[in-house]
Amino acid sequence: MIPIKKTRVILVFGVISTTAFLLLHLWSPRFIEENVEAAFLDYRFKIRNLLNPPAVPENILIVEVDEKSLERYGRWPWKRTLQATLIERIMKGGPTVLAVDIFYPERENRKADAALRDALKKSKNRIVLAAGFDLEKGKNQSVPDYLLDNALTSIKDQSRLANVVTVFNPKTSIPALSSSALLGHVFSPADMDGKLRWECLYVKYEDDLYPSLPLVTAARALQKKSPDIIVHAGRGAVLGDRFIPTDASGRMRVNFIGRERTF
Repeated sequence: MIPIKKTRVILVFGVISTTAFLLLHLWSPRFIEENVEAAFLDYRFKIRNLLNPPAVPENILIVEVDEKSLERYGRWPWKRTLQATLIERIMKGGPTVLAVDIFYPERENRKADAALRDALKKSKNRIVLAAGFDLEKGKNQSVPDYLLDNALTSIKDQSRLANVVTVFNPKTSIPALSSSALLGHVFSPADMDGKLRWECLYVKYEDDLYPSLPLVTAARALQKKSPDIIVHAGRGAVLGDRFIPTDASGRMRVNFIGRERTF
C-alpha cells in the first residue's frame, strides 16, 4: 500500500500540474506559444520531412535574384527597364499567375517607370504585386482607389472582425505600377525568435479586409478572382472548393514543404 502522506503528495502534485496545464492552455501566453510550442513545431516539421516528406508541387517556380544574377546584371535594384524585360519573358512562358514580391515606392524616371507599367498592364489579371502595412498607427491616410479595388467583398461572420489583425499606413508601389496589377499584402510579422511561421491570410485596414499576396496568387492559380474569396472572419477563407482554416486573428500556420530551397 502507498502511505497516505505519499498519496496526498501525488494528489496535490497532480492537481497543481493539471491546473497549470489548463491555465497555460486557456491563457496561451505569447512566450509559450512562440517559443516552446514553436520549437516543437520546428522539430515536427523536420521529422515529417525526413520520414514522410509530402509531395512537392511541380507547377510552382521561384525566379530568384541570386548571386549569379547580380554578377551578370549588376547590383540590386536593377533598372526597371531590365525588370520589365524579365517580367515580359516570364509571361511569354504562359504562367497562370506571377507574384512579384517587390516594392517600387519611388519613381525611377519616366521611361523606366513606363516600361515596367506597360509590362505589368499587359498581364494585369495575372500579375500580383506586393503591398504592405504597418502594425503601429501613424497619420491617417486616404485609401487610394487602386488599393481599395483589391479589398475583399465577401465577408461572413462579421461579428468576429474585431479579432482580425488590424494594420495601418498602407505601403504600395507608385500609383502607375500599383494600378497596373493585382495587389496582395506581405504583412507577416515574425515570431519572437525572428522566424516566420504564420501567414496573415487577410488583414483589416479601416473598414475593409485585404488579402495576402499568397492568397491572391492562389486564387488566380485556381482561375478565381478576389470576389470569389469568401472570408469567414475568425475561422478561415473559402477558395473554390477549398477551406483554408485560420486562427481568430486571420493567421494561418505555414505548412513548410521540404527543406529550404525546396521550390
